[in-house]
Amino acid sequence: MLEVKPGGKYRILADRFEGKKFNTPNDVVLGPDGALYFTDPTLDLPKVDRKGNLFVTGPGGLWVWAPDGTHLGTILLPETAANLTWGDADKRSLYVTASTSVYRLKVRTRGFVPK
Repeated sequence: MLEVKPGGKYRILADRFEGKKFNTPNDVVLGPDGALYFTDPTLDLPKVDRKGNLFVTGPGGLWVWAPDGTHLGTILLPETAANLTWGDADKRSLYVTASTSVYRLKVRTRGFVPK
């Protein structure tokens, strides 16, 4: 995360978490408490749950597709979604960045995140 100042000078705000370098920081949001929240997707991870269902952002919210291409449903959101990632220790939450908010959705399935 960089702060870019007038004249093109910049300062590094953060480049690591728990000793690990960020992957590809994206979608920064300023929270009501003044904290910055952002996603840090690993672009080579499969955007899927443990059953192979694909979760993607699309018109109206999050679209869920079975491995055979069947549309399983859409999770409606009140604003346009941009990116999502699996989170929490049990990988049963989806974190979604949207136009003005970051959402945390508890889901019944568990995300697949390789070690």
